[in-house]
Amino acid sequence: YWENGRITELNLSSNSLVGLPNDIQNLDMLRIFDLSNNQLFFLNEAVTNMQHLEELNLLNNPICNYYQQFL
Repeated sequence: YWENGRITELNLSSNSLVGLPNDIQNLDMLRIFDLSNNQLFFLNEAVTNMQHLEELNLLNNPICNYYQQFL
């Protein structure tokens, strides 16, 4: 979705992604980010620094299995 010329929602689910580029931080108005059903083992700092992010979907990624062992 676009709002004032900026992407606010992005669905990259089911794309076999193993990582994200650092340039993802340029999507500074992103509120909803769906990365479910990929092959992500970790998130880089670019995602964790997104100030407007309200919803991040990481279901069915190896990252979920990795961190679950520490719960």
